[in-house]
Amino acid sequence: MINEHHKIETAGNATDEKSYLQLLYTRLVQLKENDKTVSFVIQKPQKTGFLIKVGGLYGYIDYTHFAWSYSKVNIWKTIAPLVVGHKFYGKINKLSNSPIYVGLCGKAHIF
Repeated sequence: MINEHHKIETAGNATDEKSYLQLLYTRLVQLKENDKTVSFVIQKPQKTGFLIKVGGLYGYIDYTHFAWSYSKVNIWKTIAPLVVGHKFYGKINKLSNSPIYVGLCGKAHIF
């Protein structure tokens, strides 16, 4: 039997969601302030970079800030789908709160 105190509400309200996102953002701010390396997972290739997931939030990493580089951006069109779902490491180089934006630099990745 499930105790009333152990039930998980599945339908939250907008205030709860905003508070949760703000908590995730605050954690990333602390990591940036302490110059910590963070892990991120590539979600989807974009025109000039990748949509990523970092610390529970979506972010972005430009191809020019990735762990390796190519002489032409067109090469990324071939390579990009192969790294979707893979974990890499980098440092947060840009954060904004309204709207929440997380930009990373993957040059800190160690192979």
